Amino acid sequence: MFNFLRRLDNFSVRWVFFVLNPPKVTNKIPEVVREILCIKLWGLGNLILIYPLIDQLKIRFPQARITFITFHFNRGFLDDHQSLHRIVYFKFSVNVFRIVAQAFALLKELRAAKIDLVVNFETFNNASAVFSYLTKAPVRVGLNNRHEKRFYTHYINRDYQAHITEVFSDLLRVLDIKFCYAYHSFPVKEHARQTVQQIVKDQSYICFHPGTSVNFSGRRSREEYFVNLANLCIQKFGLPVYFTGADKEQLIIARIMEKVCDKSKAVDVSGRFTIAELIEFLRGCKLFVANDTGPVHLAASLKVNTVVMFGPNLPQRYRPLNQNSLVFYKGSACSPCMGAEFLTQACRNQYQCLDFDPQETFAQISKKFFE
Repeated sequence: MFNFLRRLDNFSVRWVFFVLNPPKVTNKIPEVVREILCIKLWGLGNLILIYPLIDQLKIRFPQARITFITFHFNRGFLDDHQSLHRIVYFKFSVNVFRIVAQAFALLKELRAAKIDLVVNFETFNNASAVFSYLTKAPVRVGLNNRHEKRFYTHYINRDYQAHITEVFSDLLRVLDIKFCYAYHSFPVKEHARQTVQQIVKDQSYICFHPGTSVNFSGRRSREEYFVNLANLCIQKFGLPVYFTGADKEQLIIARIMEKVCDKSKAVDVSGRFTIAELIEFLRGCKLFVANDTGPVHLAASLKVNTVVMFGPNLPQRYRPLNQNSLVFYKGSACSPCMGAEFLTQACRNQYQCLDFDPQETFAQISKKFFE
């Protein structure tokens, strides 16, 4: 279904381009901006990376009210952001007509608000470029992947070798915002910390996150790999392994835990934490082991020892930025195979790019974090 939507998105943006025939415009960036609209629909991980950039926008335009649009399944993460005036949770649906109806209702509202500036952080979705154009904002900034540049007044060409934080930061540099990127430092939330302490009884523990976001499950390492790696960590380090994930990943975790040798040291906490509670849980981790997915950057921003498996994505694009991280990537001939320049398809190689040896992974984890 996601691949169908991607194809529809690619087709429709070309059609809209020829119908609207947007003129080439480069408007001057005003010094006083009242209303800013930011767009990033997909990916909690991307929102984590964008989080500190919103503050930079507010510093540059202190009088502006910033509205952020994202999909509803990211609800909760941006709610406490001090620089945001409003968050719009766009309801994702596989029904194209519902999406279009929702988009036009939102456009009507945004036009009435008279948006001065749009910053579109979206990297996968061409339709968001059209949406930016239809807001009629005089200044529109975004990425040019294929055809989108005509929908913006200012754009950058996507550098597919650069880390995604550099790509996002370049969008703001177009607006004369100069800074050195750093993760946001999430403060301790006492109520969330207390909730975690009621669930997690161990003072020291390892966290495994075997799932990924719903838009591409092909980033998941094999369940047997997590089983073997968990057994090695439990046997050698004597620490309990907690498994985190969304509600929909509980079956994956149940299958993994069924094969863990010492079940007294394997704990399933999937679906039990809010995002604020997940942050406090990760803050107490001795080690975080995961696929290429959003919570990796949460752990990295908290300076937790982080281990990540990459396959369909390039690590130089999405690797964690903390120095105490360990990245595994085989560099298969068919990698990468996901991103704005690819249509995600069924893998013909049975995801051999994720066939990591748990013994080798464990040896490197031991050397870097435990010796």
